[in-house]
Amino acid sequence: MVNTVKESGETSLSYNTVTFHPTSTAICMNSTYHEEYNEEFHLLDFHIIDESGRSIQHASGSRCRQVKKGLYLNEYTFFYDP
Repeated sequence: MVNTVKESGETSLSYNTVTFHPTSTAICMNSTYHEEYNEEFHLLDFHIIDESGRSIQHASGSRCRQVKKGLYLNEYTFFYDP
């Protein structure tokens, strides 16, 4: 769900937008976690399943990351097949 935050311990993931284009589907999200968890969370992988149960292929993506007061602040944009 868009505009939803999921938390687990000191880690949170916020789903910001899902945008449908003729050539792709874009998903933007943010995550935060403590520096000590860097090795566990810096390469998140997502699997998107459509309403028919089919896996949507990942096309590309980007991440912007900064460290502030011991927390990693990440902004992701992932592109999937339409």
